[in-house]
Amino acid sequence: MQPFISDMVRVYDSIWDKWRNTGAPSVNKYFIRAVWVNYQKQFEFNPPHDHSDDLSFVAYLKIPEKLKEEHKNYKGKSSGPGGITFLYGEGSRQAITYQAYFPEEKDLFIFPAWLKHYVAPFQSDVERVSVSGNISGSVPIKSLQPAVSELHQKANEEVFHKAGGFFKVEKK
Repeated sequence: MQPFISDMVRVYDSIWDKWRNTGAPSVNKYFIRAVWVNYQKQFEFNPPHDHSDDLSFVAYLKIPEKLKEEHKNYKGKSSGPGGITFLYGEGSRQAITYQAYFPEEKDLFIFPAWLKHYVAPFQSDVERVSVSGNISGSVPIKSLQPAVSELHQKANEEVFHKAGGFFKVEKK
């Protein structure tokens, strides 16, 4: 998983550098501080929230056909059933202050950790699976674990393989 996310963060950094237009590339090195799997089921949602650290990501592993169909039939202006919405400001009704997406399998979103976002509920009796995480540009040395236990490593491998094998956790 680490090499895949690292590659995508490098792409994020290069786009960020172009947007800043300073002529000097950023020299960021990142550390994935937390990773978790989200199993969203019927009627569940995630209210507006943000994350710790510098960057956050969400990768979509499983979007069931019933959920895709429910979203296709949705009439409205929000992200709709099972969608994610990023909130980036307040304003009058004439101002655009959010971006809403209905994800597809293998979509990956990387965004500033401070960016508020939420996940809409759905009615289909299915399970949507995604992996999320927080990424930091600096890590206090005291917060690092000396080593990951073999049991923890094995549990991670099982979770990611059950989630569709989108990420592969390799032992080194």
